[in-house]
Amino acid sequence: MLEREVGTEPTNVVLLTYGRESLPATTEQETACLFALAKRMADEVGVGVHRYCLRKYEECFRGTTAVKWMLNAGLAGSEKEALTLGNRMLISGLIYHVMIEHPFENEKLFYRFHLDPDQSLLIAGNPCPWEEAHTYVPREMATSKLEYQDGRIYMRGASNPFDFSPADVRQRATELGGAGGAPTCLDLCSTPPGAVDVQSPAFNAFSSSRSSSSSISS
Repeated sequence: MLEREVGTEPTNVVLLTYGRESLPATTEQETACLFALAKRMADEVGVGVHRYCLRKYEECFRGTTAVKWMLNAGLAGSEKEALTLGNRMLISGLIYHVMIEHPFENEKLFYRFHLDPDQSLLIAGNPCPWEEAHTYVPREMATSKLEYQDGRIYMRGASNPFDFSPADVRQRATELGGAGGAPTCLDLCSTPPGAVDVQSPAFNAFSSSRSSSSSISS
C-alpha cells in the first residue's frame, strides 16, 4: 500500500513508495510511480551503443531488454503488464523510440530515456548528414526545432517526445498502455519500483512539464 515518509530536514522531503495493494492513484502518484520506474530502469538496464544499417545509435536500450528486466525484477507479472508499463512511460515522455515512430514493444527496437524535460532529444543515429535529416526524422517535427552537431540530430524544446509521434503510434501506444479505468502503474507493479523525492528539482521539472501534456488518468 501507499506509504509516506516525511523527512526531518528543513526541506521537509516527502518520499513516496508504492506496492501492488495501493489506493487509487492520483495524477501525481501515477507520475511519481512512472518516474521512479524509469529512473530505476535507467540505472539498472543501462544504455549503450547499438548499430543498424551502418549507423550508430548511442545512449539507447532495446525493448526486449527492458521487458526482460521488468519481469526479472518482479515489476511486471507478464509481458502484457510490462508492455503496459513501458507504454505508460512512453506516453509520459520518460522514454522514446529513437525515431519516434514506434510504441514501446517487446522487440529489438531502440529506445532512449528522457528523464530531464529540458534536455534536447537525440534523434535517429549517426553519422547522419544534415541534408538527409528530413529522411530520418518524423514529419511532425518542425525544421526550426532541429539542431545538428557532430553528425547528430537533436530536437530542442520538446519536453514530451510522445507529442510528436505519428497518429498511428499514439493510438497503438494508448491501446497498449491502457486508458481510463485501466490498472494504474501503482496497481501493476508487483514490487515497488523505488522511491522518488517529490520535492527534488528533477521530479518537479518533470511533473511540471507534464501538467499540460498528455497523461493517463487514474
